[in-house]
Amino acid sequence: MCIVRKFGWLLALLFTVTACEEKEYLYSDPTDFVAFNETNALFSVVDDKEKNEIEITVSSPIVSSVEREYIIGITLTGADGEAVENKHYKLPSNTVVIPAGERIGSFKVIGIPDYLSSEEDMFVNFALVSASVGEIANFNNVFTLYLARVCEFKMDEMPGTYEIESSSVVASGEKIPFEVVRGQGSNELLLLQP
Repeated sequence: MCIVRKFGWLLALLFTVTACEEKEYLYSDPTDFVAFNETNALFSVVDDKEKNEIEITVSSPIVSSVEREYIIGITLTGADGEAVENKHYKLPSNTVVIPAGERIGSFKVIGIPDYLSSEEDMFVNFALVSASVGEIANFNNVFTLYLARVCEFKMDEMPGTYEIESSSVVASGEKIPFEVVRGQGSNELLLLQP
């Protein structure tokens, strides 16, 4: 009987010691870091469209009681096809704010189709530079935006005889609908739905 009691006390002591272990975190303050939600995106800048805007989001894993502001910078690489600010795109603000009580913030980029080539895509690298509160994550801290100049396709203005076939493909686990416009001969268009 005495052995059973000693074993019970030993078991209770073991549970107490293991319950007091400290957890290790990847960051010094695991509640306050920020990263881009994605690492890249394609921005179709449409000719003759009044507003060519895209929103890029950043997020934190927790909700904070204070507003958090982050500075957005542009990382220049010197590579061919690098977009130039105020020529190919505009950045209305170089800051992004995650409001108090929220986990996500976003900033806008405006595409300028006039100087974009329809022959090749251009790109710009945005980086999280500094934080008013917390840290910048050591992952997803650079976002590459590819800019492509496209013209708007108006189905009702397409001349000739054609047939529309609707279908879809699966990419990155998401179903993407598209339409194939089959014309005469080898004329064919593939229209991805936004």
